[in-house]
Amino acid sequence: RNNLKGNLLPREKFYFFDLLSPLMNSSANDASVAIAISAKGSEAGFVRAMNHWAKKNNFIKTSFGDSTGHSTESKSTAREFLEIFRIVSSDPLIARIFAEKSRKTTSLGDRVCDFNSTGDSLGRWGVEKGQFGITGSTIAARHCYAGYFPSGANGFYMILLGARTAWWEVLVLKNVADSYYK
Repeated sequence: RNNLKGNLLPREKFYFFDLLSPLMNSSANDASVAIAISAKGSEAGFVRAMNHWAKKNNFIKTSFGDSTGHSTESKSTAREFLEIFRIVSSDPLIARIFAEKSRKTTSLGDRVCDFNSTGDSLGRWGVEKGQFGITGSTIAARHCYAGYFPSGANGFYMILLGARTAWWEVLVLKNVADSYYK
């Protein structure tokens, strides 16, 4: 499959938790497929479960076509995408994983894998401690970002779909929001 960035080997075994950081922070889509198969027996079973969860939570314009988000059948609106991010990131464990910049993981076969966050660019550009988010790319929207930014006594969530670059527009919007909240 295309866009597999974790370099996991066929039949390689990891603890479930050890695949969450590469999945969420390094866009390791092979970790996504491995988690899907482990959780529901197949990627198709996982997709059915994700679509059931979306429907149960009234995300009527969100659907998933695969576990990675690269299917043309994977769709959402900006509002629903951001609300899903808010729900998921409210879990303290998930928020902690989003904040990781790198993780060294060892397979059950003792192979060491280093995963670095694809979101590390924001840290190099001066975003404050406490910021976290996810980036991705979809066929329809190209570069996408959903995240939380602390700003003084307030914080704000932001979503950007269809960015021309992975980060520049996010930083411009963050600076606008910072000036508004100050």
